[in-house]
Amino acid sequence: MEFRSLSQLNLHEDNAAVRVRILRLWRTMKPDGVQIHQLYMLLLDNEGTEMQGLVSSVNVPEFQPILQAGRIYVFRNFVVRSYHGHYRVSPSTRRICFGDDTLVEEVANAHDIPTYNFRFLAAADLPQAVHNHAYMSDIIGEVVAAGPEQALFEDVAVLRRKTVDLRLIEGDIVEVILWDGLIDQFQELMPHHPGPGTTVVFTSVVVQHFNGQHYCVGSNATKLYCNLHYPHQHPLLNNIENALLAIDYTLEEALGVSIISSIPELNMYKTDINNQGIYFIVDAQVKDVNIFWSPSRLKFMVQLNIHKGSDEVVVMFTTSKFRWIASRIIEGTDREWTQNFSILLESLRGQSFKLMVELGGFNQLTNEFDVVLRKLFW
Repeated sequence: MEFRSLSQLNLHEDNAAVRVRILRLWRTMKPDGVQIHQLYMLLLDNEGTEMQGLVSSVNVPEFQPILQAGRIYVFRNFVVRSYHGHYRVSPSTRRICFGDDTLVEEVANAHDIPTYNFRFLAAADLPQAVHNHAYMSDIIGEVVAAGPEQALFEDVAVLRRKTVDLRLIEGDIVEVILWDGLIDQFQELMPHHPGPGTTVVFTSVVVQHFNGQHYCVGSNATKLYCNLHYPHQHPLLNNIENALLAIDYTLEEALGVSIISSIPELNMYKTDINNQGIYFIVDAQVKDVNIFWSPSRLKFMVQLNIHKGSDEVVVMFTTSKFRWIASRIIEGTDREWTQNFSILLESLRGQSFKLMVELGGFNQLTNEFDVVLRKLFW
């Protein structure tokens, strides 16, 4: 079978066959949280050409079950239409549109079509990108800080908002704003890569400008990648590609990425911004455990008061991450979890641990950086 490259497709063509990889699949969300019932695709061929694809609402039930991001397909009997909309996911002004007669065949994976294809923005590109309403770009950086999740009311909808600060390769700090589902993507990825210097790729972001500062906003098409093994080398992607930041640290792994510290040293470190994001191992006993509601984070937090002799320090973490931190001591249904949660916390009192902690976000109430628990070693 002869395949046409995406760059050779003509408008209104319906008899060509293309072999492409689906880089991404997504749905568009209205401001009220209702999905627009269409399926969008970003396609890539073996010449490196990108083009957007569209499955209309009437054809979604037929094609969605057989399409999966990352896989290679042959498409036939589609229509090529002009597409000049704002904030496209590729520079192409054409897109492939599925119809009732479109044929889809998954074929074997092959290296001639890359798994990833990015258009990274550098710091110098941001001013120009503000005025580029044609298509979106990708951004890569090291996570410096992640702000608390906020709830915003717009008309009848409640929107969730979170900010992430990235350090670009040039050293500039750029804020990325995430909404709703993107927050879930970020929260799901980051427990696997909780450390400082975590390299994150945000695809298809919109660059905006306010009060002299450039910032990026995630879109419906945005996808997140952490510490990606990407064949086209980017300086940041070589910084921290290792397996030491997985969920289940061993003590040996934790010692390999942490600084052994005493409690007095930890109390000193948490006042200095230069120590933010650094891991420490501290040997201590749990003196007290408290649960409280955090209005800024919109979730329950756990506060451990740990001590060794007369020296004390407070360690924080969220209840939603407790199973991970406590090495999944309790499993089962939510009902079982709720019933046993207080019992589990109570059992920590008086116990001695090696604790892997990180200096997290700045706490304006204490005027210090929070000490965040990452792992307990019994």
